[in-house]
Amino acid sequence: MRTMDTQVQGTDRGLVLPPMNSTASTTTAATTTTNTDTDTDGDGEEESLMVDGHGEWVPTYMLTKDKSRYLSHFLGANKMLEAVKCKHCDIVIRQRTGSTGLAEASQAHLWSVHKIDPNANYYSGWAGPDAGAPFMARPPLKNHQSGGNNNAATSSIANLLEIDEDLLKRTREREMALPLVQSLAIIIASENLPLSFVDNTAVRLLINQNANSLSFIDHDLIVNTIRTIAYNLDQIIQRTALRNNSDLSLIINKNYLLLDPTDRSNQLANRLKNQLFEMQKINFFSLNHSVWNNTISILSIQYYDDFHSQVKILPLIIQNLREFSNDPQLSIPAQLFKISQELPGLQNTVISMTLPRPQLIDLLNVMDRQPFFSNSHTNAKNYYHHCIISVINSAILPLFGAPKSTDTTHPTQSPSAKEPLTLLDSLIDLSTIDISNSIFSRINSFLDDLKSNSWQLDKFRSLCGKYGFQFKCSKFDLFRYSTATTSLQTFLNLRPIIEEYQSTIQIEKFNEIDFQIIDYLLTTLNSINRILKFFTSSKNSNFTYVLFSIMSIEKHLLSTLSTLQFQRLIAPFEAFLSRIQEFKTILFSDDMNLLAMFLCPAILFEREVLEYSFHTISLSEIVDKLSTLIFGLLKRFLNLHTIGNVKNDNNTPNDNNINTNNDNQSNSNNNTNSNDNDSGNNSNRSGNGNSDNNDHFSNSNTPAPRMNIHSISGQGSVSPTEQPHDNSNNLSFGSLNDSNQLSFSTISNEIDAIFLQTIQEDLYEYLSTVNSIVPISYRSYCEQSNFVRDSGRFKKRIITEDSIIGELEQPMNFIEELLDIHVPVCNAFWTQYLDNDAGSIIRILFKIMQCQSSSSIREEYSFLNDFVPRVHPNLTQEIIKIKLFNDQFVASKVDYDLDTLQTASQYLP
Repeated sequence: MRTMDTQVQGTDRGLVLPPMNSTASTTTAATTTTNTDTDTDGDGEEESLMVDGHGEWVPTYMLTKDKSRYLSHFLGANKMLEAVKCKHCDIVIRQRTGSTGLAEASQAHLWSVHKIDPNANYYSGWAGPDAGAPFMARPPLKNHQSGGNNNAATSSIANLLEIDEDLLKRTREREMALPLVQSLAIIIASENLPLSFVDNTAVRLLINQNANSLSFIDHDLIVNTIRTIAYNLDQIIQRTALRNNSDLSLIINKNYLLLDPTDRSNQLANRLKNQLFEMQKINFFSLNHSVWNNTISILSIQYYDDFHSQVKILPLIIQNLREFSNDPQLSIPAQLFKISQELPGLQNTVISMTLPRPQLIDLLNVMDRQPFFSNSHTNAKNYYHHCIISVINSAILPLFGAPKSTDTTHPTQSPSAKEPLTLLDSLIDLSTIDISNSIFSRINSFLDDLKSNSWQLDKFRSLCGKYGFQFKCSKFDLFRYSTATTSLQTFLNLRPIIEEYQSTIQIEKFNEIDFQIIDYLLTTLNSINRILKFFTSSKNSNFTYVLFSIMSIEKHLLSTLSTLQFQRLIAPFEAFLSRIQEFKTILFSDDMNLLAMFLCPAILFEREVLEYSFHTISLSEIVDKLSTLIFGLLKRFLNLHTIGNVKNDNNTPNDNNINTNNDNQSNSNNNTNSNDNDSGNNSNRSGNGNSDNNDHFSNSNTPAPRMNIHSISGQGSVSPTEQPHDNSNNLSFGSLNDSNQLSFSTISNEIDAIFLQTIQEDLYEYLSTVNSIVPISYRSYCEQSNFVRDSGRFKKRIITEDSIIGELEQPMNFIEELLDIHVPVCNAFWTQYLDNDAGSIIRILFKIMQCQSSSSIREEYSFLNDFVPRVHPNLTQEIIKIKLFNDQFVASKVDYDLDTLQTASQYLP
């Protein structure tokens, strides 16, 4: 059930008001010193007083387009402003013919009576006699002592409660204009517009046409609003964390527990089932850290939006590396500690953190204890994942050249610095590579020589016209990775022109091997670029495919090397392959990656992968291993609490009928310990003397028609619930003492046993569904998308217009198979499975996998490549927070005081 925190309205609601001096002047004025008529309304109403029975007092900005700031201190009755009422003392100043003008009289009244600078905005602060302070002292309060007994009584209550009536009036007017001010602040921040945007005449016209707007909106108001919205975004995350924590408590009332083990197990099973249903509502989080443009450090939080089936990311801490160079507060442990202090309870539902490999190694080496993640449930290293983008970045460098030596000099600036950076440019860093001996250097040299000789350039352009090409000089830029494929593709397209041109010119010629190298590099880099874009996208369940992708890259490199015959390219590809294989070993040591791989249906048909990952092809053994892993992962989200005592004394159990044959779970360390006398279901599945020959998949490298998931030899059951059970092999329950009291440890062990069995049942049900649906899905998808499978590999069917050629079958590399076939089929499976019969455990696991970051670099931050804050130099963090939120949510509809991330996601444009 959703709970909402009710807070007293203050500075954390709406806009942040300027600080005010608590010392109130007792000076009041009954008349003005001008030549105008003045009178005081003594009815005590604030901003809604009847004037001669024809109108009511309202803020002057609602009546006139005059932007004079002194008018913000007065109320008006009509658009002619024949009279105004002072908000500070209720004196009415009327215009008289032949006397001092109303404007002069009003300004003189503010200065002489209240010591307020007429140029000061009522909503931003006041300037007193000492005009040095930017936000000045509060004006004098009204003289509540003047008036009848009722006014005196009201004044006493007001003073007792410390109610500032002026503050209440200003707050009321601010709230009337809040939607407009808030919308302007969101637009300015998300589009990085200068504050002068609000001074634009067209914008001012729109503001004045809004009946509930503040016609005097100024820069200070916008800046304060931006800061308030950014602060409220953190509070939305905080409320989400608190809501998550409320869904984690599993409360067992022992007053209603039965003493009979079977009946009690049914009770606890139902209670656990309800709790698992509630857990599906939890927003699980993951953290990641990245640095953009070598200047902006960002620690972000990521979660899965069920409503839109999309992964969303929000920044938590943003720091300027130039301002805080070598500051200890920039360290990852310091930032994690800061989050744990500012957002208490958030760490309870944070699953993991993803970091670039160098940062991850440094973090694990220096941390004696985890400042954010608990050590009590599993190895702390399993909480920290390698960023797959940084893994690929490190591995791909040999394709471009050798590491720079200390005496190698290269340009420090990009020659195409004026062109905007792309997402790929921010993903791969080649600044440490010397390309002088690579094919890229030869292409650049050829183009430089061509451009340096106008005669040769004209001749080359004429050849381009002969072949119908338009010449474009596409050089490789070391500082812009995206130019690599552009340069290679352009040069390859110009091959017939280059071959004819170099036959007449005495230059270093490009031969067949050079063009083959270009072709191999282009194919590989295009595929790698697709992987990079896939893992930085928010629209893919990409963490599930981390290991699958690494293995696909490995297979692609092995396949490429098997066809290469020249050493110039063999050595770089072998170095690339060696690094990928090294990282694959590291990733396989991460339990979370193993679990994610199991939730990728296509992998379950890969016999070699299963044997390499789990050291077995027996599904029963794999399920046993994963059940223990999943139990340790999810147990931290079951906060067991017991209340009351057992009152049922009619069914005292016989200890001989209570079995202890299954795994007992220790509540203190949440690790599973096998009982020496274990004869549970897992033993039954392999204890009949038959081998596990049927507990494996097909030998094919692609999905087999079916996978055998028989748990018991000779039977067709696929889950423990469908297997025959001996009455002596019930769930493990501890014995009761003589007073028939259930201890906490007894209930905890019983819950753990039921929980473990529930996990196993859901896993077997998942395998059964994969076995029945996925092979059919592959066939259907291939038929609809013009793919064919031949000898375990997929090909793309291309229909030509040539009646003689007819259809062509184009081979696909392993990366193309992954992204074009396996990922769509697996995603379609999960969409269908979650919409129908997926169990609670599988749903929770899927949500956990979706929220995790496979990459610490996300495309949502790509605008930071050349980001310069235009709003205000001190608002960088606030601008980035609001922009990211506005890009992913309907920010104008969000209730920043009540919404959580889950409710904020449900607003539609």
